Amino acid sequence: MKNIPIVGKFLTIMAAFGIFALGVAFYTSAQLKSIDDSYSSLLEGEANSALLLARSNRSMQNMRAAIGDLVLSRTSELNEAATKDFTTARESFIKFIDGAAKSMPSNTDIPGLKAAVLQAVDTACAATRAAGTSASKNRRRRWLCRSGMPAGICRSRRVHGCTTR
Repeated sequence: MKNIPIVGKFLTIMAAFGIFALGVAFYTSAQLKSIDDSYSSLLEGEANSALLLARSNRSMQNMRAAIGDLVLSRTSELNEAATKDFTTARESFIKFIDGAAKSMPSNTDIPGLKAAVLQAVDTACAATRAAGTSASKNRRRRWLCRSGMPAGICRSRRVHGCTTR
C-alpha cells in the first residue's frame, strides 16, 4: 500500500463503504417488502372479517326484528312476511359469519359466536316464534304480558289499543 497514492487509498476505502452501503440497502428493502406483504395480508383478512362480522351482526338484528314483527303481527299475511324475513335474515347471518370465519381462520371465537346465536334463535326463541305464528290477537297480547312485560304496561289502555287494532 506504500506505492499507492493517498487519493487511491481514499477512493478504495470509499468504494468498499459504498459496496457495503448498497448491500445493506438491498437487504433492508427486501426485509421491508416482506414485512409489508405480511402486514397487508393480515390487514386485508382482518378488515374483511370485521366487515363480514358487522354484516352478520346486522342480520342477527334483522332476525330479532322479524321475531318481534311475528309476535306483533295481526294477520296471516304479516305472519308470512315476518317468517320470510326471519328466514332470509337467518340465511344471511350464516353466510356472513361463515365468510368471516373463512377470512380470519386464526380467530377461533367466530364459530363459537355462530353456534351461540343459532342456538339462541333456534331454541330459546322457538317458543316466541311459535306463539307469534299460532296466536290470535288476544292470545298474543296475553302471552306478551305473561312473558315478562311489566304488568302496568300490559294493562295500559294505550298498549291495549295498539295490540287490538
